[in-house]
Amino acid sequence: WTNFSGNASSARKKKFSMSLWCKRTKIAGQTIIWSTAQNGYLSFEADDEIKWFQTYGGSQKKLNTTRVFRDMTAWYHIVVAVDSTQSTEAHRMRLYINGVEETDFVSATYPDQNAEAQNIYEQHLLLGEWGGGASGFNGYVADYLFVSEVQLVPTDVGEYDEDSGIWKPKNYTGTISSPSHFLEFKDGSDLGTAT
Repeated sequence: WTNFSGNASSARKKKFSMSLWCKRTKIAGQTIIWSTAQNGYLSFEADDEIKWFQTYGGSQKKLNTTRVFRDMTAWYHIVVAVDSTQSTEAHRMRLYINGVEETDFVSATYPDQNAEAQNIYEQHLLLGEWGGGASGFNGYVADYLFVSEVQLVPTDVGEYDEDSGIWKPKNYTGTISSPSHFLEFKDGSDLGTAT
């Protein structure tokens, strides 16, 4: 859990990104992969679509995929990239799965230009659950990265293997500003490094 209290500048609330790899071990009901306490979350929904929502000024803005994700043998790389300063509405919240941008949504609503995400830094960011412990994630998570003041693109954190053509992780070498953080989860006694 990471608490960003005291780091809630206007620029950070307008532009931020999250990247992680996850693998499902159970398909049943909604499961929360990542959440901003109770003001936003990334989830596998009960119908196996992926949903991202974030609150702006009391109004929920969301991307809910048309595609479903039911393969429990696969690792999914998910990037949520936010920049409300963008003039094009659809560029203010972007969702990428395994290096490809999702553009076909059951529902899509976007924040107003220059809107600030509600409580994105004032409360804990949670991996694997919604605030209060409900709808916990069933599966594995690896290479979790949160960056402030950056709108990631997939090639910042992933690449296609030259031999297999499979999408795979790569080290992020871009801008890091406080309070960004990275958890690699390779070692149970040292989950990652805080940047």
